[in-house]
Amino acid sequence: MTARVPSLAGRRIIVLTTGHLATSPRMLKAADAFAEAGARVHVVSTRSTAWAVEADDDIVQRRIGAWTWDTVDYRRSSISAYVRSGARQRSALSLARVLGAERLPIGLAGRARERVFPEIVARVSRKPADFVYGGGAGLAAAMYAGRALDVPFGVDLEDYHPGDQNDTPEGRLFQDLSARIERDVLPAASLRTGGSEDISSAYRSRYGLPVVTVNNTFPLENHISPTIASGPLRVYWFSQTIGPGRGLEDAVRAVGLAAIDAELHLQGRASGSYVESLRALASQMAPTLELVEHPPCFSDDMVAESAKYDVGLCLETKDVLNHDLCLANKALAYVAAGLAVALTDTKGHARLARDLGAGAFVYSPGDVHALGAALADWARDRAALSRSKAATAAAARSRWNWNHPAEKAELVGAVAKVLGR
Repeated sequence: MTARVPSLAGRRIIVLTTGHLATSPRMLKAADAFAEAGARVHVVSTRSTAWAVEADDDIVQRRIGAWTWDTVDYRRSSISAYVRSGARQRSALSLARVLGAERLPIGLAGRARERVFPEIVARVSRKPADFVYGGGAGLAAAMYAGRALDVPFGVDLEDYHPGDQNDTPEGRLFQDLSARIERDVLPAASLRTGGSEDISSAYRSRYGLPVVTVNNTFPLENHISPTIASGPLRVYWFSQTIGPGRGLEDAVRAVGLAAIDAELHLQGRASGSYVESLRALASQMAPTLELVEHPPCFSDDMVAESAKYDVGLCLETKDVLNHDLCLANKALAYVAAGLAVALTDTKGHARLARDLGAGAFVYSPGDVHALGAALADWARDRAALSRSKAATAAAARSRWNWNHPAEKAELVGAVAKVLGR
């Protein structure tokens, strides 16, 4: 089902993210959607990480003429910006620790929460616009830029920021800073979008404000091709960082219990020696498992990359509230690619799992026996695997894709409403 997308013809929209384009697929899709609707779009992002700089350049090369782009560069090679921004953020964080995040003026909270907050505001504010849309850690920046330009602004709440950190002093500080910023920003915003219905609901309950849900869905294009290959079961997981707390140990132990030939493909940047520790666990617990590491893929290629495999893993845990509420990019990339999907039984996964039917296996984090049984079924009964992949592909076509009326058209329509179209 494809919806008619409202027109934004002639409107000037700035999309900002405090991350890279390559690490902000939601904001990238938003920029593309606004441009497709006729808006003149300008995107502002940052440059801080070598691999993502290359990915950003590739993304922009694929969109020459679609929208314009500007960056705030604070890589180590940009010595002045790197040193200045780091010192400023450390000072703001020190004040937050002494005074308490809730007592900080919002400008100072913005400097503590986001390293290049003033630079983002300055870069956005020098470009004429009718609407500013900011995501990630850029909520305060979106508000400041909107006010500087005297235009309405919107914010994207992909994650539930007051509950998106581990329970450590530093984690609690960043959550408190997010809550302090949201206290001023969310009531002032003309539009608030949430990354899953459960995240939107949590924000509605917390602030008593409307939030429009826009899921992390992907365009289908021609990527759905549920093929079945012989040989080891090809299991896939991707993220920006390959690290602990993502349920990957469950996957390794499950393969060992299933006693099947399998390949576990991990795509992203390894955190420290984590992959080596996972290999050691596999050697001990799952000798028939081949662990394959891949460098990060570009945002535009997530679905096509996923389509190479049989089973996609989305093994969010419940120890962090945001993990329980979110519906991650990876889950919906797997769906768009037509994979069988293994999901943990979080709140965020529940709606998707119901729609996938036979395409999904749902288990409680840590229940490796149940996960192992599902992987064994898919490995030994390729007809069952084929049915699961077909069910997922059908759900992608009927609901879980970017062109569904509840996704791209919902976002563009919400912006058009703010702008009076």
